[in-house]
Formats: sequence, C-alpha cells, structure tokens
Amino acid sequence: MPVLSWLLRVLSATFWFAVNLAVVTALFFLSANLATQPEADARNGALFFRAIASIWLYIAAWTWMVRGVFQRPPQPAKKGKVTGTEILKGMPGCVANLVPIPLLFVFVGRWVDWAWAGIRGDDAGHPARRVADRALGEAGYALDHVGDWLPWVIGGLVFLSIASNVVSASRKQKKDAPRSSGVQDANEATLRKLRSKGKRPAQPGASGSREREILAPAGAASAAKVGEAHDGAHGSTSARGRSGQGREDRVLGVLTYSSSDGGWWAHRDDRDFAVKIAGDAQGADPAALDIARQAIQRSFEVLLRASEPAQRAAQGRGVGLPRFRIAALDVGSGSPPVVTLHLRCDADRGHEYRVQSTDGLHTYTIR
Repeated sequence: MPVLSWLLRVLSATFWFAVNLAVVTALFFLSANLATQPEADARNGALFFRAIASIWLYIAAWTWMVRGVFQRPPQPAKKGKVTGTEILKGMPGCVANLVPIPLLFVFVGRWVDWAWAGIRGDDAGHPARRVADRALGEAGYALDHVGDWLPWVIGGLVFLSIASNVVSASRKQKKDAPRSSGVQDANEATLRKLRSKGKRPAQPGASGSREREILAPAGAASAAKVGEAHDGAHGSTSARGRSGQGREDRVLGVLTYSSSDGGWWAHRDDRDFAVKIAGDAQGADPAALDIARQAIQRSFEVLLRASEPAQRAAQGRGVGLPRFRIAALDVGSGSPPVVTLHLRCDADRGHEYRVQSTDGLHTYTIR
C-alpha cells in the first residue's frame, strides 16, 4: 500500500504539473510575442507576463517535487504573533526561494524568445519550427481519432479514482487503529484495575471517565497522580490509608480526610474532577475550604481564566485550537490559599497543564 499510495500521489501531482506547464508555456510565448512588438507598452507587457510565468513555473515545479515526489506534508500554520526570532529563522528560506525565479526569467525567457523566433521565421529547418509542425500534426491526428484514445483516458481516470479511494480507506483505517500495543496494554490494565475495585467501566465517550483516556507514555506519571486524586474524590478506599472520616458540605459534598495525602477530598456524584483541600484530621483549613467553594460555584469562570495561560503553553507545543477541562483541583493553605488547577486538553492527552492562582482566583499562571 505505501508504494501504491506514493505512485498515485506522483501521478496526480504530475497531471497538475502538466496543466500548470501548459499555462506557463502559453504565458512565456505571449511574452515573447509582445517582446517583438514595436510599442513600448507591449515591451512592458512582455516583462509583466514573463515575471508571472517565471513565478508560476517555480511554484509548480517545487510543488511537484516536494509534495508529489518526496510527499512532504505542509507545515501547519502557527497561531498568534510571529516573533522576531521566527522571522530571522525563516528569512534564509525565503531568500533561497527567490533565487531561482530570476534565473528562470532570464534563461527560460531567452530560450522561449529563440523558439518563438524560429516558429515565426522563414527557416523550415529550425528545431523549434520542426517541433511546432510535428505538434500541430499530432494534435490534428488526435482530433480526427478521438474514439481511439478517449475510452482509454476515461478508463484510466476511473481506475485512478478507485485506487485512490482504496488507499484513502486503508490509510483512514490505520489512523483509527490504536497507536501501539503498549498503549492498549496500559488501557486494559486500567480497566482490570477498575473492575477489581468494583467499579463499572464508563461507556465510550462518557465525560470524566479515566478509562476513556488514551495517554502517551510521556504522560503516564502525571496521569497516575490525577487518577489517584480522582479515586480520592470519589471516596474509594485503598492501601494508602484513608481514615474514613466523612463530613458533609452542601457545596463540596462529602469530605473525606486522607492522612497520607494530608488533606480532605471532596466528592459529589455530579462532578467529574477531584477536589483536594488542605487541612488536618480535625478539619479542613477554613480559608482553603472557602476558596474551594468559590472555585466550584464559579467553575466555568475559573476554567475560562485558567485556560488563557494554558492556551499559550499548548500553542507552544503545537496544539492549534486547545480546549481544556478540569481534571483536578488542589487548594493549599495560606492567606490567600494557593489554588492549583490540573487541566487536560483533548488534543494533547499525554500532557498535563498545571495552572496556579495565588490571589483568590483572580489571576492565573502556568507552572
């Protein structure tokens, strides 16, 4: 399939290169014709059309070689303001692209002038004249025998269309398949762990379910921490030594103290992220408890403000349009308490974005 896919792309790129080459040839010969006219405006028109033809020819040849033969994908457009460093890095490439265009303008233009002079001249033995006469003869023969070659052209187009659809379907199937057996094993292990704890695995697409995440190996450690926080928020008892002390809060839900984590975990069935509040065995820190209530009551506003610094960090990692959700909320002690938001982005599932607020949920910075 890779060889067939490459061949189909080369054939498609060659077809469009031939179309562009026909247009470029017409523009070059038009400029050569205008160059032979005595009027000054015709001379300016010749320079204008020759410049367009030179630029067109370079772009068509570059596209055929890079996109068709080498099949390099185009670079995604970067969002945001372009920095001076990026401009300096891209300047050599821009200058290198401008070098071939004057060469095409001069050398191809001279060759076209020579060919046009031979076609219009009286010398029947001129190479350009012989090529033009032969091309006219072949074109006339093709028009007289359309029925001989048109079915082959139609059949070839149908075959290329069918082959292209087969290759596209095969590529899509490979793209939808799991990325690696290691990721599959990790997901299966997560599901077995949930079943052993007596939890019912969530259906595919359900919001807030840990098992629907397909994380890259680079984010495994971070995912484990957020997963443990999620277990704590939902009141699961593990070997970490939760004391089992539970208190009820109208906003946060059931508060359960964890001696190993040194804080209180809040649990509500209608919330799909973990909430940890600083405190001791006697109770949660009052200031941290108040900030946690505010964060839950204003969760949409908190997520909106916290997404601003996280969005800049995500775009720096190459994510085009990041959309975040809260995976965990950690409210520390202090005055005002330090609030840490663990954000997840669906387009960058292997990375965790940590955003902090130290002024009572007014401003946020990425960590």
